[in-house]
Amino acid sequence: MIIREYKLEDREGIEKCIFELQELELNLDSEVRQNSPEITHSYFDYLVKNLEKKDGKIFVAEDEGVIIGFMAVILEEGSAPYTKIKHYAYITDIAVLTQYRNQGIGKLLLAEAERFAIKVGLDMLYLDVMAKNNLALDFYHKNGFRDENIGLFKKING
Repeated sequence: MIIREYKLEDREGIEKCIFELQELELNLDSEVRQNSPEITHSYFDYLVKNLEKKDGKIFVAEDEGVIIGFMAVILEEGSAPYTKIKHYAYITDIAVLTQYRNQGIGKLLLAEAERFAIKVGLDMLYLDVMAKNNLALDFYHKNGFRDENIGLFKKING
């Protein structure tokens, strides 16, 4: 198993990971999430465009020619004057296919994000996680992340 930068021919495998991640998120909160192959395809296009604009990268976990996980990282700037964090690497997505979880692949992807951030002169990683995704929260805490913000929403019509 290797971690490497994404190539154009990886799209189908990455979309499989995205679809599975979106299904998990849909099961956690169907009030705000939706999923379909079309949404997955559109999201991948959006992700690539966003990465190009923000000097980001996609990394894949590959096992015997099969994409089994991926991670997208963009370079961000914090503009609010009240924060000490001015530049950071933002992990927009990280997913490992269900049958490959609990084998250290997510940890290897996070290590690659750290290497990428250090290489471009950054010393901070940031990511978001759904509040109901306890497995992911536990995983991130075990890998050195700490809680910082909590986003809330309220449905007001319908």
